[in-house]
Amino acid sequence: MSYVLTAPPVAAGYPQGRPSAELVQQVDGDVQQNAKRLGLSGTPVHAYYDDRADGAWIFYNGVTGTGFEPDHLHDLLDTTPAVTEDGAGDRITTSAIDTDPGPHGGRAICNTMLVQNTMLTTAVTTCSWFTATTAAEITLIIKGDGTNTKIGFTAADVAPIMRTIRADVEKVQQ
Repeated sequence: MSYVLTAPPVAAGYPQGRPSAELVQQVDGDVQQNAKRLGLSGTPVHAYYDDRADGAWIFYNGVTGTGFEPDHLHDLLDTTPAVTEDGAGDRITTSAIDTDPGPHGGRAICNTMLVQNTMLTTAVTTCSWFTATTAAEITLIIKGDGTNTKIGFTAADVAPIMRTIRADVEKVQQ
């Protein structure tokens, strides 16, 4: 079955919103690097959903195309856990974990970057899904406006949100 990606005004109960231009630029730069690394081309789609309960932005980015290989794309993001020091006192741990892609099938993976220093530990996770015609990712980013209820998001936090948003943004191709 072929799917196409959409960006409805509300997905999984989350309304679209407007994160700061600086945050959009930072996150979209990372998204573009991932897309380039994966060699994806097609019709892009993106939206920013407002997770008011957790004080976070849900960044949704994807591509509708043809001939995607879900196993290959998954494997490109599947990395061995690694720990690095950034020279500024931060210890960065990166890891990947398989996750259930949801009822439309395909493959899904969540990549987490855990940043630790003497003051704070925070996690940023991106969960991605792949079919033969769609490739998309969901990332939760703390708003930083005092409304957040968490100090980061793990795969256990993001994967269920990815599946519920996917159910609303991915449609059967007519």
